[in-house]
Amino acid sequence: MNKLIAIILCFMFASPAFADGKVASIKEGQKAPFTGYLFDPAAFATIETDKELLIKKCEADKEFLVKKCDGECKFINDTCKNEKEALEKTFKIQLDTKNSEITRLNEIINGHKPVSRGLWFGIGAGVGVIVTTGLVISIAKIL
Repeated sequence: MNKLIAIILCFMFASPAFADGKVASIKEGQKAPFTGYLFDPAAFATIETDKELLIKKCEADKEFLVKKCDGECKFINDTCKNEKEALEKTFKIQLDTKNSEITRLNEIINGHKPVSRGLWFGIGAGVGVIVTTGLVISIAKIL
């Protein structure tokens, strides 16, 4: 609670005092040459100390957050790198499997010996001769 009050006082009183740039040394009972806030040395030291502690705390928090963000960034990068490597390995295995399947199917296709061209030529020629002969005979009977 005391720290909260000190922080509020720091921001509330220290900023306007430093912003004006007016400094005057007065003694008890004298009138102040300008409106503002007066602190005894102990109060001023307390406010200055609290202000310095607050600055150090903020710097420590900033450093902590920077390190935390760097750590999270490194973790995310490492995770992405590992996922990429896993996907690359999976795709390589799939590619190897598909390539071996293509090789196997090509071997099956190449393993079948095609029917001879001469055989097909002979069958075609024989059918042609039979059809031609049949047509000539049927035309000769009609005439």
